[in-house]
Amino acid sequence: MKSNTFNYSLLAVGVAAVMGISSGANAAETKLGVQAGTAIRNVATAQYKVGTDSNFQPIVTSNEVIVNVNETPNFSLVSTIADNDNNVDTAINQEAIPGGTTLFTHNLKNEGNVKDTYTVVTAASDSSIVTASPNYLFNTTTINYKINVSGLTTAQLTELQTSNPNTGYTVNNGVATGTLNSTNKTITLLPTLTAELSYNAPTPVAQDGGDFGVGIITAQSSIITGKPTLTNENQTIVKRPVFKIEKSATCNGVTGSTCTNLNLNATDKKVNYSIKVTNVSNSYSKDADNFVIRDVLPTGMTIDPDTPITVTIGGQKVGSVDSTGLSGTRQVLDITVPSLVKGAVLTVNFTVLVNKPAILAANNSNTVINNATVYDNIGDITPSITDKNSITSDTSDSTDDATNNITKVPRSEANGADKDGQDTKSTLTLTDRSVIISPGTAKEVAVTGSVTYSHTITNTGNASEGGTNRPINITITDPNGVNPLNVINGSTDVNRPSYVLPNNGGTGFLEIVDAATGQYKLPNTVILPKDATVNITYTVNSVGNNTNLNNSDTNTLTVTSTGADASSNNAQNTTTIRGLTLLKQVALQAKCTGTLTPYQGTADTGKITTATFTSEPGDCIHYQITATNTFTTVSNLAINNIEVSDKTSLWSAQATYEGDTKAVSSTGSTAGLVNNNTADEAVRTTFATLAPSASANLKFVVKVKP
Repeated sequence: MKSNTFNYSLLAVGVAAVMGISSGANAAETKLGVQAGTAIRNVATAQYKVGTDSNFQPIVTSNEVIVNVNETPNFSLVSTIADNDNNVDTAINQEAIPGGTTLFTHNLKNEGNVKDTYTVVTAASDSSIVTASPNYLFNTTTINYKINVSGLTTAQLTELQTSNPNTGYTVNNGVATGTLNSTNKTITLLPTLTAELSYNAPTPVAQDGGDFGVGIITAQSSIITGKPTLTNENQTIVKRPVFKIEKSATCNGVTGSTCTNLNLNATDKKVNYSIKVTNVSNSYSKDADNFVIRDVLPTGMTIDPDTPITVTIGGQKVGSVDSTGLSGTRQVLDITVPSLVKGAVLTVNFTVLVNKPAILAANNSNTVINNATVYDNIGDITPSITDKNSITSDTSDSTDDATNNITKVPRSEANGADKDGQDTKSTLTLTDRSVIISPGTAKEVAVTGSVTYSHTITNTGNASEGGTNRPINITITDPNGVNPLNVINGSTDVNRPSYVLPNNGGTGFLEIVDAATGQYKLPNTVILPKDATVNITYTVNSVGNNTNLNNSDTNTLTVTSTGADASSNNAQNTTTIRGLTLLKQVALQAKCTGTLTPYQGTADTGKITTATFTSEPGDCIHYQITATNTFTTVSNLAINNIEVSDKTSLWSAQATYEGDTKAVSSTGSTAGLVNNNTADEAVRTTFATLAPSASANLKFVVKVKP
């Protein structure tokens, strides 16, 4: 009997999983060739009965079919955050914030047809994959994984559980989860399973905007020959608000131009400050939320209560203002702002009052620097301002280099690559220009004579005076505002005002600007630093006329520092002409024996005194001549060698001189007739000296002729 011919469908041979992932320098997958495996040998048998025969025929054996099964281990590690070039083994430009973490995700897939165990770790390392040069490296961290195990048999689930004993492997709703760390580094996957890996890369709190961070994650097969390692690189860029702070001021009532010099002698000492905060829009900036702007005013400045503080973004009022805080004795302005998006500009305007003594005492350098500081906590938490003396914040941007206000600018800016967040502080030079002159005095001068006045000019300001830029002008005028004729002669070097610098620093004449109006100036070679002095001397001449005796003239010496914020000061000197006055008085004694009447006669110089009594022959007329020194203790000048005489020819026709016994001097000087019987005959006496304000008398008697 011819056996039947049977046709069999043969199983495919040479089974292999071939993947097609390409990933650059360090491939994100690995592919392995065929490896020697086990053979599946299969022989079919059959038994049968023929017809009604109840007995089986001999067992029929088929031909043997041998299937060689090849085990192909293969796996891939793919970043699920691909860059713009779809490079699956890198994740770049992922946002990071200082002190925070950035999530990275990768898929580890068993691409082969055999169970494999993989060692998966993160490392603080930079790979050969081309990315930006890092400013910091990620530290190693725990990796979380999850595997979609829905559809697996109970046996497969048990196998996975048994193969991952130390990874926290648990199954819930068809998903297995667990962790990999420095102790438990391996994960086992059955063929075709994928472990979704995720980990948070930490960013150090000290990093600045624009800093790049780099770290790697690696996976290594336990069964592939040579145990190749797949490496993926992850990269972060630190993003934070980039505050560009611009502080400017206008002052002394001048608007429209930036104030750099504060004139402390001006009537308006207010300073109008403007703080402009821009959240710069660039590759490493982000929106700002809940930050604080703080301005600690310099000592000597306080916020003007009559001028409102305005805080605006695009013309709209925002934020809240608190000006009640103090830092020591300095007033603090705190402004809390809810948000400032990238590219937006916030403007703060406020006015301060300036206390001149306080601000000068606190600023020996004569420079006041006022900084505005922005405090912005990482995240959305508003920095605490309950402590008015200090704000603790994770980041600040300031022009102040003080310990608690360290400038935080992107590292690229610090290296000069760009200036997006460059800050501008407000620096005011305190201008306290003050040139003073020593007080004036009162002096006395003889009818024909001169007196010299000397004044000390002192620079009490905080800047040098004199020279070419700030010449010192000196004007000497009389009460009418012009140079007094014959009082100050300044057109020649003989009488021109002069100067003397202390410590043999030099001497010379003032330069003439206009002598007719008493205008002079210190030479440009004379420069007075702070607290320096110079002595100014000028002469007053009397007019040489007795009719001006006891008259006074007051001269004003004005010193003016020229240039911006100039100051002016003056002193007055009063000059009085002094000398000798003679007062001649007369009294009557009837018949030379009666009671002497009171003396008559006025003290008005040059006026004629007529006695109110009438004499008769035989009566005696008593004359009294009083010489007075009108100099006072102001000058304390004595008058010497005073000769007083009365010519007899003026009265000898009507009266006869009664002899020397009637002629006396109150100072005891000898008095009597001199030059007898000549045209110069006179009653005369000499006083040796007269002290200031002192007087002396010459008395003599004549008898009316019959």
